[in-house]
Amino acid sequence: MSQAIRQRSKASGLSEKAPPVDSLDSYDLALKVYSPADPKTKQRTPEAENSIKRLLKTLDLNQFTITVRPDDDIDYLLVFVKLDEKPFAALLKRARQVDSLYGVSQLGEELTSADRVGLVNYKLSSPKSEDGAGITVGQGKWAFVTAVVPVSGVIATRDGFSLFKKTLFKFLDRKTTDAETNFLLKNFGSRYSFYFKVVHEYIAFLLVLSAIGVVTDKFFGRLSKVFTALNLLVGVSFYLCWYGSEKKWAKEWKLQNVSHVHISRTERKDPPYKVLLKKVLFAPIALGATFNLVFYQFACFLLEIFLTELYQGPFKFVLSLVPTIVVSTIVPVCTAFYSRVVNEYLVFENNPTKAAHSKSYLVKLFVYNFLAGYVPLYITSFIYLPVGYKVNPYLTTINQFTEKFTNSTYYLSNIPLKTQDYSVNSQRLNGQFSYFILTNQIIQFGMEFGLPVALSLVGKILAGSGKTIQVNDLPEEKQLLSEIRSKLALPELDIDGEYRQFVMQFGYLILFGPTWSLGPIVSLIVEVIESKADFFKIVNSVRPPVPERAESSYPWPFFLKVLLVIGSFTSVCVTLMYNGGDLVSYVDKTSVKTDWLSVLPWALLAAILTQAAIYSGETVIDEYYKDTGAETAKRWEQLKEILKESEQTDSTSSNDIDGLIGEALKLPVEVKKGEKVKKQE
Repeated sequence: MSQAIRQRSKASGLSEKAPPVDSLDSYDLALKVYSPADPKTKQRTPEAENSIKRLLKTLDLNQFTITVRPDDDIDYLLVFVKLDEKPFAALLKRARQVDSLYGVSQLGEELTSADRVGLVNYKLSSPKSEDGAGITVGQGKWAFVTAVVPVSGVIATRDGFSLFKKTLFKFLDRKTTDAETNFLLKNFGSRYSFYFKVVHEYIAFLLVLSAIGVVTDKFFGRLSKVFTALNLLVGVSFYLCWYGSEKKWAKEWKLQNVSHVHISRTERKDPPYKVLLKKVLFAPIALGATFNLVFYQFACFLLEIFLTELYQGPFKFVLSLVPTIVVSTIVPVCTAFYSRVVNEYLVFENNPTKAAHSKSYLVKLFVYNFLAGYVPLYITSFIYLPVGYKVNPYLTTINQFTEKFTNSTYYLSNIPLKTQDYSVNSQRLNGQFSYFILTNQIIQFGMEFGLPVALSLVGKILAGSGKTIQVNDLPEEKQLLSEIRSKLALPELDIDGEYRQFVMQFGYLILFGPTWSLGPIVSLIVEVIESKADFFKIVNSVRPPVPERAESSYPWPFFLKVLLVIGSFTSVCVTLMYNGGDLVSYVDKTSVKTDWLSVLPWALLAAILTQAAIYSGETVIDEYYKDTGAETAKRWEQLKEILKESEQTDSTSSNDIDGLIGEALKLPVEVKKGEKVKKQE
């Protein structure tokens, strides 16, 4: 390899004193760096040159070994970094010392690929106050570092794809589950293996609930009290199983208390009271966004009722689709806008750690997701069906208003409306729930897996060749570089988005599951397919994630618990209001079968019992997995001492920075199509 490096040095003008560099697969991380070239001068722009110098010198000062390679886009380059034995040993020693303060023993004698890369990435991205390089990919002054992938992760996806092909048609198989989660744990860390563990447990509970649904649907029909009770029982059991299993897995993987090993995300730290005050100040923004979303949803609901049940003119079927199209457009737009507002506010909030930052974002977004997903069903259950018949006395008024409106506009003729005997659509709740549990999940699956492929193909067609070039790679590096370039071009894996999907699905089953007791079967089929697709995604369709440690999937279990408590109240209300499912529409009275005074006490009792069962189960599990060896006294003092004792020696790396800068600034020589790649002499 040293001969190849000397050849590359001669070709690139590197100094002869540059030491031999190991093969690329021995590096830890590959950074994609935006470094635009001036088309007139055929040189890197001055801004790009300064950015490259700052990046390489910062890496060198932090004892990283560096090498650079061209990207297949002339405006980018690849920077490979790793820590050699001595600086990595010092980093590992300090990490073990910090872990020991919290009783964490995960970093044992045998380190996995995820352990090593996770530590190197910590060194790369942590603030200077924690002896890190402070290079935050895609943020702040390092925004020109657009992406990062673990080199070992890219290589591991080869084995991951082989595993996917072997287990593609193995469903509900424990060995397959263990193989997938062990692969993820070894290569990408516990944060990602937790998700697949939880999903497979969720599938097992869906299997039980599906069997219950089939039996109760046959003997009791829709909205049966028996299914409602068993549905809540299975839901609470799943939550407690999730809660306990995560503690079990954390213990097996030696990750207990790892959440207390905080990873700072900023040099500037505000006092805790100030961060808390900023969180409270977000309340008016959240309330305003909530009101805005509910207003649009209710307006679309009224428009839908008007066009589907009151309007009696031509093109009724076509016009009835308008509200669905409008709400399907408005809700994602509102959600995207709100998400952007939340991200901007989080900058102001300035959470001190990555975990606190992520938690704050997810909590703010969950409330919005709850409203976006479930409000239509709440409107139908508690407004439309109970009081919809009261529209009858106002039909004449509505007709007069539309006549006045059409008379004032020359391009609208008279709008024919129903004028008497209006009754609600008794099947609306059933139809809506079936849509959310079946049609909507199919659409989401297509959007998640089909749309990115289509957009990628369209993007390639529109972009054409662009600034893509054929790069002169060394033969022994060609395959790995090709894989790294293609992986860096893929989107990031949003593991929280994956959690959100199945937690929202769980919410539909808990909140309104009694509406159709066969819903769990549909969810089971969807989730089995989704679990296979998710594993395929992580090994083939997304950028391999940088490994992260976690001892749980918090706050998603908390969100599930919230849905359980709200769902116990909601599902009991819906079941008692429309028990039996054979709803009848009336012109002069409500479709609700039970008086509110009879419904509310039972719903409140169900919510209280659900909360009590959850609390009791959590207490037992916490006691069983209680960490008796953890000590809290003087932890912060010891931590400060460790930070002070961290090796602050000058860089001992042998990087030839001037030579590396020269190679990085030099534009790659394009190989013409069909021309063989020759080693440089």
